[in-house]
Amino acid sequence: MKQTRKNLLCALATLLLTVLLIGLSSPILMMKKSADQYQDFYRMDVDYDVLFLGTSHVMNGVSPMELWAETGIRSYNLSGPGTRMGTEYWMLKNALERAYPAVVVLDCALLRDEKTNRNLEYNHIVFDTMPLGLTKIQAVFDLFADNGSRLQMLFPFLLYHSRWSELTAADFRDHGNAMCGFGPAFVTKPLARDSILTELPETVADLNNQSTAYLERIADLCAERGITLVLTCLPTTETEEASAELGWVHAFAAERDLLFLGPDLLGKDLDPEQDFADDSHVNIRGARKITSALGVQLSRTFDLPGTDAPVARQFWEERLTAYHAELHALEQAQPEETDGMRE
Repeated sequence: MKQTRKNLLCALATLLLTVLLIGLSSPILMMKKSADQYQDFYRMDVDYDVLFLGTSHVMNGVSPMELWAETGIRSYNLSGPGTRMGTEYWMLKNALERAYPAVVVLDCALLRDEKTNRNLEYNHIVFDTMPLGLTKIQAVFDLFADNGSRLQMLFPFLLYHSRWSELTAADFRDHGNAMCGFGPAFVTKPLARDSILTELPETVADLNNQSTAYLERIADLCAERGITLVLTCLPTTETEEASAELGWVHAFAAERDLLFLGPDLLGKDLDPEQDFADDSHVNIRGARKITSALGVQLSRTFDLPGTDAPVARQFWEERLTAYHAELHALEQAQPEETDGMRE
């Protein structure tokens, strides 16, 4: 009996030690793009007026710190590369467990019949840093049909456990940053002046798929929580598909009585020859113009709390100083590179 009890205690101690080691080593071993993008949102107790959701168009196009500097609006950019509406629904549901925004701004690019991007690397960026809990488990089982993918998303250690030989000093540093989810691009690709979609089209896509169903769920979730949902379509290269989808989103917003900020408002000051990093993503100059246009519309439309409290204002002032330092360092270190996450 004593021996059995001793064996059980040893087994339990071994299990607890294993769990502890996995918990301590996982942040070191896993990819750092996820931590760079979302870690500060999950670990900091900060009040946000606005949360931004969308694809890399938003990640490259909206800078929360530039927005705060111009308007005092406190925000975080929770966008991700190639995300679909299904992923954005679960990202928002998870975010609302720790944040209480007055407004959610959702960009409606890639409004296609897919629950999630098929690129597992992009999905790891979204899910690796997301805390393990009921919402994450529900999201993974909803979005991924393959059990192997589900296990990787829930327990990224299974994918990264063999990276020990590849670790560098960068893997051991803190990967939070002052960008608040913004991923600036510094290259410039001149585009033809008539190639950018900046006007509302007359054509409307005939959409009725998984993506539009998740968009309905996002609208319902925001209504249930008393959050104002704002829809956007950031300026991008004009294609027949993009134009028709823009028309659908505009019509959907009107039907649900939602504010819609289209490329006609957000892209009117963009210079296609100077403000784009590629055919559909803006660079840092374009991001500043889009962020400024968003700030004008949000400030004009909503009475957002802002940062009147001295302690809160000091936090954001210090973050703004750190933001400018990080932005300068990125520009100096990678003057001819983007972040490599596009879709």
